[in-house]
Amino acid sequence: MSERVGVETVVVGQGGGRELNADLYRAPSPNGVGILLIHGGSFIQGDRSQLHGYGIALARIGYTCLACEYRLAREDKWPAQIDDVHTALAIAGTVVGIELFVIAWVRYRFLHVSLRNSLLMVTCGGAIVVAIGVLIGSS
Repeated sequence: MSERVGVETVVVGQGGGRELNADLYRAPSPNGVGILLIHGGSFIQGDRSQLHGYGIALARIGYTCLACEYRLAREDKWPAQIDDVHTALAIAGTVVGIELFVIAWVRYRFLHVSLRNSLLMVTCGGAIVVAIGVLIGSS
């Protein structure tokens, strides 16, 4: 078996009339936990390639990671970004088992940690994580 991290680009759905892509990082020895990686950039810049180093590093220690893209503000208005990440989350749950981890972690942060002390709000990616947690928690 190869000890290299497997990396592939996958289509996770549609958003704004175009395909939404994500980079899937497969661990050589998966630990059964998945992580959805969401880039920052103030909603006006950035892309999933920012997360390549994180995806590789996390996969080397056993985590399956999916680094998703979302439409930036110049391409579509809020809440398109939430919709796009929610689309990636849905495919992550069915393909690589990421959904349960993200839900559990976001709910933990809401229940046990003050948001003003949380790293969730550092970037727009963090804001999307919070919004997804609220969306999932209310359904």
